[in-house]
Amino acid sequence: MNQKTNQIDDGCDVTTQMGYLIREGNDTIEVNIIEKDKKVAMAKFRSYLTMAREVNANVDYILDKDVKHLENKLTLRLKFECSVEKLIFELLTRSQLK
Repeated sequence: MNQKTNQIDDGCDVTTQMGYLIREGNDTIEVNIIEKDKKVAMAKFRSYLTMAREVNANVDYILDKDVKHLENKLTLRLKFECSVEKLIFELLTRSQLK
């Protein structure tokens, strides 16, 4: 019986650690795309949006276009339905960039 209790305790520790990384309400991510060529920047935007829709087809997004100091900067804000989807998107983009 003691061994079973230890297994449950170990599982609770893992859950606690995961809960620390996956916080409720942390479902929005901001992606900054800086390119001198607007077509290249828009292509990257479409790529990020495609990856986000692979995670959740209902992802909401806002695209801010801002031209400063001769650079084209696109700021993409993605709002997922839950924090876990945001985390999956972050991991997906990291794996795609390698």
